[in-house]
Amino acid sequence: MRKNNTNGFYKRIGQLIKKKRVATEPLISQETLGRLIGLSRVSVVNIEQGKHRIHIHTLFDIANVLQEDVSEFFPGDYSKEKIVSNVKVSSEEINNLMEQAESKKGMKK
Repeated sequence: MRKNNTNGFYKRIGQLIKKKRVATEPLISQETLGRLIGLSRVSVVNIEQGKHRIHIHTLFDIANVLQEDVSEFFPGDYSKEKIVSNVKVSSEEINNLMEQAESKKGMKK
């Protein structure tokens, strides 16, 4: 991703965050969102304006507070649907991965 595209990428993420935040009932203010995720109101403003490169853990925190899937904040070509539609995995491979995950879960108990 080139630098000029990077700025647009973060600006779009910020727009998506703001769109979801202002749609909450009751409205979650920038100050409240910041307090809930450990940032200042100014930091939330900068994220929403695309002036701050958001850390991935902060994006997950925001998604959690706004009760959204984190993929909702990825713009255009980075959306969950586009990424998934470009992945070619057989059902057998998916089943194998699921079995491996289940066996690892069982080992942790």
